[in-house]
Amino acid sequence: MTPPPLLEIEDLVVSFTTRRGVFEAVRGVSLHVEPGETLGIVGESGSGKSVTMQAVMGLIEAPGAIERGAMRWNGEPLSGTRHGPRAAVAGREIAMVFQDAMTSLNPLLTVGVQITEVLRRHKGLKAAAASARASELLRLVGITNPEGRLHYLPHQFSGGMRQRIMIAMALAAEPALLIADEPTTALDVTIQAQIVDLLAELRDRLHLSVVLVTHDMGLVAELCDRVAVMYAGRIVETAPVQELFAAPAHPYTAGLLRSMPRLDDSAGRLEAIEGSPPDPSDLPEGCAFRTRCPRAQEDCIHDPLTTDLGSGRGVACWHPLAPPVAHGQEARVHAGE
Repeated sequence: MTPPPLLEIEDLVVSFTTRRGVFEAVRGVSLHVEPGETLGIVGESGSGKSVTMQAVMGLIEAPGAIERGAMRWNGEPLSGTRHGPRAAVAGREIAMVFQDAMTSLNPLLTVGVQITEVLRRHKGLKAAAASARASELLRLVGITNPEGRLHYLPHQFSGGMRQRIMIAMALAAEPALLIADEPTTALDVTIQAQIVDLLAELRDRLHLSVVLVTHDMGLVAELCDRVAVMYAGRIVETAPVQELFAAPAHPYTAGLLRSMPRLDDSAGRLEAIEGSPPDPSDLPEGCAFRTRCPRAQEDCIHDPLTTDLGSGRGVACWHPLAPPVAHGQEARVHAGE
């Protein structure tokens, strides 16, 4: 029998209650991650990327709620919160690196205390063994003099070093899946490159699966095997990374790629996607991208269907850019299913 995916999400819906009512931040998301794979989840801010991964980690709390959907880890249901049944997986087998290290680290505790807490909780190490392992982890992520720096507070490190410490904490329990949520945000270009190289090195050395949450298509091109593009809480396109860059199928994906700077001058001026992402509490009827889409037609007032393009590709669009699907390969289902 074919082994199940490492992580599988099916028809996930996450809502939030606000003063203006209840709105869905994640609307029927389905995706999977295979062992050893690096999956990129891309899209503009507010598209639901981070909320989807927070649901995996059991971090959705009031006023948020998981309305429906199934999540499975190695074929087994992933349920509860990080304080309940999910605690056996979240933080141990699945770890997450958050985008702002300064707000994720406790400013009043040394980094040594924070790393050893993970080791003592998830690995059962005693104080001396945990401290020794914490030093090894800091050395693994490229921090010099790790024994001395275990006694530093977070503010005594640069932004890039704090991000390395967050990666060290995530790796402490030896997870099988690492979720990196905007790991290069607020870092300068040189440090961004160092963090990207570090993630690639650790992935290969430790045989990790990785989910990279980002809006940086260049980062996706460098690190990922497969890409899921999100817009307004839904996945609008999935594809192997090389095929997506060579021939995007969804107009939104094509817009993201046109907005990327290039080293040569062949592309001319960068093209921005007109308009702004819709308010999640007031989404347009039908396709949420239709108010910004140059290919929008009358049928776009209906929810788009997902078309299987073959070779692991799918697009939720009535008028995709990709060539017609070969006979027998097309299968339409409701978006997100």
